[in-house]
Amino acid sequence: MLDLLLCNCAEIVKNISTFSPEQLNFPTDHHIIEFQIQQTFCRAKPVSRNVFAFNRGNFDDLRSNLIQEPFQAVFTDNINECWIQWKNWFFNAVIGQDLDRNTQTDVLYLDFVKAFDSVDHTILLAKLRCYGVTGSVLDWFVNYLNVFINDLPDIVDPEPVQLCMQMTPNCTKPLPVIKLHKNCTKPKPLPECACASLQHSLSNLNLWTMENNLRFNVSKCKVLTITRKKNPIIHDYTLGSQNLIRVYSEKDLGITTTSKLSWDIHANTIVAKANKILGVLRRTCTKLMDMKARRTLYLSLVKSQLCYATEVWSPVNSVQISRLVEKVQRRATRWITITKRGELSYRERLLALDLLPLTYDREVRDLVYFFKSLFSYIDVNIDNYVSFVSHGRTRLSHTSRFILQSKLCKTNIFQSSYYNRVVKIWNTVCQEVSPDIFRNPNSFKHYLKRRYYTLISNVYDVDMACTWSLTRDCPGHRT
Repeated sequence: MLDLLLCNCAEIVKNISTFSPEQLNFPTDHHIIEFQIQQTFCRAKPVSRNVFAFNRGNFDDLRSNLIQEPFQAVFTDNINECWIQWKNWFFNAVIGQDLDRNTQTDVLYLDFVKAFDSVDHTILLAKLRCYGVTGSVLDWFVNYLNVFINDLPDIVDPEPVQLCMQMTPNCTKPLPVIKLHKNCTKPKPLPECACASLQHSLSNLNLWTMENNLRFNVSKCKVLTITRKKNPIIHDYTLGSQNLIRVYSEKDLGITTTSKLSWDIHANTIVAKANKILGVLRRTCTKLMDMKARRTLYLSLVKSQLCYATEVWSPVNSVQISRLVEKVQRRATRWITITKRGELSYRERLLALDLLPLTYDREVRDLVYFFKSLFSYIDVNIDNYVSFVSHGRTRLSHTSRFILQSKLCKTNIFQSSYYNRVVKIWNTVCQEVSPDIFRNPNSFKHYLKRRYYTLISNVYDVDMACTWSLTRDCPGHRT
């Protein structure tokens, strides 16, 4: 500190004096240096700048003008709300009954070229004027231009084509990624074909980008066809004069979606990433012996990779994927407890660390998400996906008014989708306790964890897949 002071501000150091160890009244082998620092400084010159008078702005008129505009898409700066909207779209358009009915869905992924750097402020201000923003309010936007007027959905067909845009946290601008999806049925004459309708909207998007001085990065724009058909409808979508690339899988919001809705690629990807992070922790934290600190590192860096968006990809019907994902936590618990293979069983390590098996953890997340949807903690209309038992002809229907009806599923993919797989475990919980007695999702989650911890001690066996769920149908472990 003294070196920096003498080298950079030597002029403010005054009255320096030194004392030898013999001159001091206490034992020491160091020389003492005393000095004074001049604390009078010259005031810097004031910087003049123009500040807009906010009290002169007519924000009431601005609000009324914007409310009157019929926006066809609502965007949010909350990443959690965006993720909920995306899952709502995914459940309805992709993992819903379309695949079970052998209906083809084409998804177009579009990417802008340097979207934020190429936004034309002149066009933005012109759009503000069109929305009725004038006078002092417009001057405020000119001085503090932090707005993005998005009329993109206006040039997309509202009924036949659905639009989904990604948002970033604390940002009112959409990411440079747009997704268009359309259900394609049997080929019809070109003007009525669903593919032609999607191509028409794609062409309108291209015209919109040209008018607004934005460009698509065609090399990153892709087409993903989701279907079970042996001979799907193959349509060459074009953006301008170039054809879009057709892919078998695409990573969207951290989830790798394939054309068959198989989660093998996504599971292998997150397992490989989690193992890499766990390996880094094991190599760099060799001297860290605190189990709580190791547990915190595992939860924040490793488990977060394995539990992200499990409502979409949970492998309930794939024992192989479940074992693959669970092996990561088995290795992690040995590292946390500083034990070798065979010293403590996996069940004992889970109980010692207060952890749930990942199969149980995914069910807890499914139940909590459905609880939030049912009691309007999140903006999802579950009436579009599930139906409750309204009759009293069965013993199950008398236990609770929240009992769900099971749907007829033709495929394992549709059966393992969220709103179908949650029916059994939700009905099991409703037979034990009524969901409406819980004050909030946290209290419901706390109850579920206590319920699942009892299963670890009494039922769970890592080698028997029939014990990996709250609902057990095998004769030896029946619920």
